[in-house]
Amino acid sequence: MIDKKEYQKIIVEWNDNKTNYPRNSSVKELFEEIVEKYPDKIALIFKDQKLTYRNLNEIANQFARYLQDIGVSKQEFVGISMDKSIDFIIGILAILKVGGIYVPIDANYPDERKQFIIHDGKIKVLIIQENFLNKFSNEHLKEVCLTKIKSKLSQCSKENLKIDVNPLDIAYVNYTSGTTGVHKGVEVYNRGIIRLIKNTNWINILAEDCFLQIANISFDATTFEVWGALLNGATLCIYPFDKIIPHKVAELLDKEKITQAIFTAKIFNIIIDEQVGSLKNLRYLQSVGEVMSIAYAKKAFNELHNTKIINGYGPTENTTFTTTYTINSINDIEDGVPIGKPISNTSVYILDQNMKPVPIGVTGELYTGGDGVAKGYLNQKELTEKAFIKDPFSEEIGSIMYRTGDLACFLPDGNILFKGRIDKQIKIRGFRIELKEIEAVTKKIEGVLDCVCIVCEEIPGQKQLALYVEGQKELTSEKLREIISLKLPHYSIPDYIIVMDKLPLNSSGKIDRYVLSFPRKILSKEKPQRLKSSFEQIIAKQWKSILKLEKIDREDNFFYIGGDSITAVELATLLSKELKKEIPDDVIFEFPTLKEYAKKIEEFLMSTKDQLKKEILHNQFWTWRDKEIWLDPEIGKEKLSIPKETQFTNPQNIFLTGSSGFVGSFTLKSLLDNTKAKIYCHVRADSTQEGFLRIKSKMIEYEIWKETYSDRIVPIIGNLEEKLLGIEPKIFEKLAEKIDSVFHVGANVNHVLSYETLKLSNVFGTQEIIRLSMKKKNKPLHYVSTIDVFEANGRINEEEDLLKSQNLSTGYAESKWVAEKIIQIARTRGLFVSIYRLARVMGSSNNGSGPISDFLWRMVQACIYLKSIPLISIKESMTPVDLTANALVYISKKPDCIDKEYHLFNSKKINYQQLFKFMQIYGYELKEMDFKLWESKLIQESKKERNTQLLAMAALLSKHDLSTFSQTSDFICSNAKKALQDSSIVWPDIDEQLFKMYLDYYIKIGFLPKP
Repeated sequence: MIDKKEYQKIIVEWNDNKTNYPRNSSVKELFEEIVEKYPDKIALIFKDQKLTYRNLNEIANQFARYLQDIGVSKQEFVGISMDKSIDFIIGILAILKVGGIYVPIDANYPDERKQFIIHDGKIKVLIIQENFLNKFSNEHLKEVCLTKIKSKLSQCSKENLKIDVNPLDIAYVNYTSGTTGVHKGVEVYNRGIIRLIKNTNWINILAEDCFLQIANISFDATTFEVWGALLNGATLCIYPFDKIIPHKVAELLDKEKITQAIFTAKIFNIIIDEQVGSLKNLRYLQSVGEVMSIAYAKKAFNELHNTKIINGYGPTENTTFTTTYTINSINDIEDGVPIGKPISNTSVYILDQNMKPVPIGVTGELYTGGDGVAKGYLNQKELTEKAFIKDPFSEEIGSIMYRTGDLACFLPDGNILFKGRIDKQIKIRGFRIELKEIEAVTKKIEGVLDCVCIVCEEIPGQKQLALYVEGQKELTSEKLREIISLKLPHYSIPDYIIVMDKLPLNSSGKIDRYVLSFPRKILSKEKPQRLKSSFEQIIAKQWKSILKLEKIDREDNFFYIGGDSITAVELATLLSKELKKEIPDDVIFEFPTLKEYAKKIEEFLMSTKDQLKKEILHNQFWTWRDKEIWLDPEIGKEKLSIPKETQFTNPQNIFLTGSSGFVGSFTLKSLLDNTKAKIYCHVRADSTQEGFLRIKSKMIEYEIWKETYSDRIVPIIGNLEEKLLGIEPKIFEKLAEKIDSVFHVGANVNHVLSYETLKLSNVFGTQEIIRLSMKKKNKPLHYVSTIDVFEANGRINEEEDLLKSQNLSTGYAESKWVAEKIIQIARTRGLFVSIYRLARVMGSSNNGSGPISDFLWRMVQACIYLKSIPLISIKESMTPVDLTANALVYISKKPDCIDKEYHLFNSKKINYQQLFKFMQIYGYELKEMDFKLWESKLIQESKKERNTQLLAMAALLSKHDLSTFSQTSDFICSNAKKALQDSSIVWPDIDEQLFKMYLDYYIKIGFLPKP
């Protein structure tokens, strides 16, 4: 019990913090006022991009009008899935300007969680960045990519929208963990945001400030970063990297003279440890998400004399911050860093089980009220009623307070000391995690008998999750981790997953949580320590030091024995000091076992950083490729009959992609010459007329156009990178009914770009082609691939297992490999498909016409320019494009040839040295030169002359070392030979006469000079 005097103090006096802030305004209204006040001030900085408040407002207005045009209405939920970027800020502003509600969705969430959020919010529109397209498997969802609609935005008005937004309208929904796998969407009011950062009692924000935006978009610290800057006329500087790397943070802080920054407690500790000097320009430095370390708080206070250091506390349900504590003396934090006092327009109560205030110094449950309290949990009435209850201490009608579930006590001066959680919900690395959720997901896995998840802290200040599983013998930690990773977000994946015969019990018969709180000891107990080299011993020593383990085995995975992204950075830092050479932070992510990591670091010391980074990027695809092999479950659900014979022999309507490309143009010609069908040509253009002209101009360029073709070409405007191929849904439906067969020739053919860059067009585009082929009626699909899906060694049959390929050389080959694997899935669902793998396709055998972008002709052009030829021994098959297209169409018309693979190319190979001799015979003066010297000369000349053609060739060669290249593969073409045996198609010898015709053509179009 407490007396009236104490009651008055803790309930009334310590909550007397009302300020005159713009309580009746909305975020939209206040932002537009700031724009009027500071139109030419820099609002956003991202890499080398800068945007003024006027520019930002105008673009957001244009985008808001676009959202209106596609049907987004007031208080409608709109998803947004992006990395930290200017486009993310534009997106949330645009949503608020139409009175909508933005819902941040981390694209790296498991599909199950992403789909839950989409369904829970009835989200119809998702604003998304380009490389996240196709990560949300929901065909009813309209994905909007800002980079793809800029021409449409330019037609929209830049003026402010006349939409009234109420301060009690919902501004955004943040999803947090639930106790049994059900996630909770917290609905946050406009007013809650404004109360956080306008006319507050805990921080002084100036228009001259520069804020760092470093939080993940799904973490509610973003609320303070973004709106703290933009509603006060300050500048927001966006951290441009995925991983938080201390020296990168330091460089940005210094470069942009940042004055306000907020970090999670763990990041705060790392930055203070490694880059404390970079923080000296900060006016305010905040630590959030977890209990602040006393040691690091003291270090920060002693080092940063001009910086106010704040410990912030607050659940998402009370709009980011509830209380804050500014460190004024290290003597005040000897027993722990308080979470402080309630911020302005916020009330805090510490109550007992009977909802009565507890005395000062007594622990109770923390409740919070005031203008920051959210509306509740979306679509979860029962949970909302339990957590958001009437505030019995407020005189304001309808006041609500939120039950945090946190334990705390008042100190005599009114500051609050955090004491932990009532339930098992915790915060680690700034994220709220529900231990019961992890246990619930694990218990559903086949073979699991029981499990328990605990928080351990073997290293003071370093909280980690340990999951112990009692289960059948075949269960392994790796298998469990793989399954759990598909169900939970990355921050909820336990640091340790340990399989045990039996969970240990204490004398009371309960699970002995004390024993389980030392996972490192349990792991080390019977662990072997097999280290095979002195270098492995060096690495193991550092692992032991960082992870506090007694034993390390060469098979150990760094991230399965307690490592995380933060300790990975620490590892690279320590090794760099010991080895006296900067070790890249990201090596451990691609080579996480000790034996792999030691080998790569040893190789790195003998090579260059750039070489290692290329290898990391390349291996990244093979590490994750299995996750790329995915086909929308909705495709193939329709029960369709077998294609009719006439769909092969006499198709009336054919769908063709790539019709404005090289192989596509000749395939179109062959289809027009060898069938009577109308050809529906998928093409990127702004109008049907423009699409037709694009197709026609390409055929004219290759000298294969006939006016009689016009009536049978039907342009279909679209884009391989978009859902439904970028075709309007109604048109897509009609095509699905009308088309008899599909030819997928289109692709982004580029041997320099990465897999991630090519994925949308070459992988996602293939999925949408399959969707068309299996919708309404079964349509045979003829898919053009490449022999590059195989490694260049050994005999390779047409039915060879793709899984044997483990070391593809380009992102293009990787993208086609994944596309073929997706086609294999579609076959199991009833798709009728043939795959045609091409090698080097040359110009026409009739007139020599071909593209200038081909590697061979770039090489020829470079040789002529440098007046020299490299000594390389490469044999290649060269197949004229017209014969390739004719062979493809010929096979497609034979019903018994469907569902097979064809190596469709000229098996008669020719050595590059012979081709160079043909050039000398033609009249070019060319000297022979060692390849490395020739390549060095190419690079020097390209830089000196700034010759774009030579620069392009140099870029291509940077991906391939032709001096060591030897093609030892022997591609068997049995299926192709059998299918073409009755045709008149004969592959030619690549002789002097044919090569002369090619040279004549490239000289005629001006690509090559005359000798």
